[in-house]
Parts: sequence; structure tokens; C-alpha cells
Amino acid sequence: MFNGERYSPKQLISQAHKYIDGQILSPKLFNGGQEANQFLQKLGFNTLSIGLPIRIGTILIQQNHKQTNKQRLVFLKQIINELPSNIEILLLPGGFFSTNKKSNKLYSWVEREVSEILIKIDLIVVLGIDGRYQKDQIAISINKNGIIAMGRKFYGVKFLEDYIEKANHYLEGENNYPRIFEYKGKRFYLAICFDSYGVRHLELDNPNIDCILNLIHEFHPKGEKRSGDSYFAKYGVAGSSRQWECPTIGSTVFCNRQIPENWPCGVVYKKTTRTLQRWQYKHNKLNSVNQFYINGQTELALIKVFLV
Repeated sequence: MFNGERYSPKQLISQAHKYIDGQILSPKLFNGGQEANQFLQKLGFNTLSIGLPIRIGTILIQQNHKQTNKQRLVFLKQIINELPSNIEILLLPGGFFSTNKKSNKLYSWVEREVSEILIKIDLIVVLGIDGRYQKDQIAISINKNGIIAMGRKFYGVKFLEDYIEKANHYLEGENNYPRIFEYKGKRFYLAICFDSYGVRHLELDNPNIDCILNLIHEFHPKGEKRSGDSYFAKYGVAGSSRQWECPTIGSTVFCNRQIPENWPCGVVYKKTTRTLQRWQYKHNKLNSVNQFYINGQTELALIKVFLV
């Protein structure tokens, strides 16, 4: 943006070059996207992420008993094989894979197995890995070339405050990978379960994020512990969307209960004087453009597709 007008970064750089040597620089001679944006940002320009909407498929799973990693891998292969080809990011719940050992014991295995599934597919898979009985809670994003981003849970509820090994900062990555990844000019933030609460409770600044990907663990039947799916939708998913003024997309597991089809796993909280306490599902401004079920051998998945 310059003097209130918006220009394509490549167009601006190309035209400006004639003031250096009298000739317009061909756009074919340099890269656009993040490279062009960063070049202009260093010169004091404001850049905006504008482009075609990205299709995100988020998964709500119905589970009646604990799954092994091998069962989950089989289910993931089935889901990817049955996905429409136009979905670009696939979001799975927190703790989709787990181990009683440190979470890093699974990193290489998950990267190898998932990237192999994606070898001929242009798809980013975002999923959760839990280690040491949920002491480690990790979000990881993978494409056909391997891991592109990782993050550790940074915010926990009080009764787990001293148990979970949290990240030192909400922007901190994991295992030498960044927490934020970029795709088609848009920036995506990895939030593990209650991290979405943390965004709101701590009144954190938006680090130029276009979308929050919230990997939520699970919800149980009404009256049991971890049954607050409506509360989480309001104060976690909608709350983080309100704080950072961007969409929040969530994925989770419903244990021993049916998947509530109206649960708002994708939320855009528009600017309003309405408080979170008064926010209801009907106030959500983000609707799925498609949804369908996939029946696995041991689990059922409802996939909702959102444009971001």
C-alpha cells in the first residue's frame, strides 16, 4: 500500500526499478509472495495478504474407544483418499497420534508416514501429537516434502498448570521449526487446544496472522469431565477469532457421543458490541461450503470445508 492505494508487490517493484536505471524490471526476473512482501516491508511499505480463498477441511471425529497410532494412520489414509482434490489444508484434532514417551519419539515416524501419503498430493496436513500422557502437546504441519511448522501448547488450564510442559512464548516453534506457516500468501497459526483461550485471556497481539488453526483434543458426554463443547466454541474458538480479528478453524473428537452437526468449528467473529457471553452459534459469520461423512473401520469423521 502506498499513499492509500493498493498495488501488487511485483508490479510496484517492477515499476520502481525504472527510477534506478531507466528500465522497468521484468516480473519474471524475481519472486513474488513473501520474498517481494519482505523486500517492501523493509522499505517501510505496508503489505496485505490478498488472494484466492484457501479451502480448509476440518475434521470432527466420533470415537467410541481409544485408537492406536496404526489405526489412526489407516484412517488418515482413508480420509485423504476420499477428500475432494480442491481441499488445500486438512486439520485434525489435538493428540491425533500419541505416545507414552516424549513426543519427539514420534516426529520422524509421523513425518515419514504422512509425507509418503502426500507424495503425489498438494495438501498440507495439520495434526496433533501428544507425549508422556499429554505432558507434551504438539501441533505439526506436514506436506509432501516433510514438516513445515511445529508448535507446543503455550497455555493451560489451572488444574494442569504444573503438569504440562508449555512453550515459553506463544510465537515459539518446536524442534527448530517455526510455529507459523505461510501458504499462498496467508499466514496460519498453530494453536493446541486451550491455546485459543490463551489468545483471548492474555490479550495477545495478532502477529500478522490470517487464520488460527485450533487442534482441540476431545469432548465427552454431557455431565462428564471435558464435556464443554458449547463453552469452548464460545470462549475458545470465537474468543480467539474476536481477539485477532481473523477466522479460527477448529478440529476435535467427540467421545462416546454423536457429532453435533451445528457445532461451529469455523468462526469469524465480526466487529460488534456483543460480548462473548451473548455470542451464540447463529451469530457466526463463517459457514462451511461443503460437508460430508467418512466411515472408517473404528471411527466416523465429519469433514467440514471452509473458505479462508
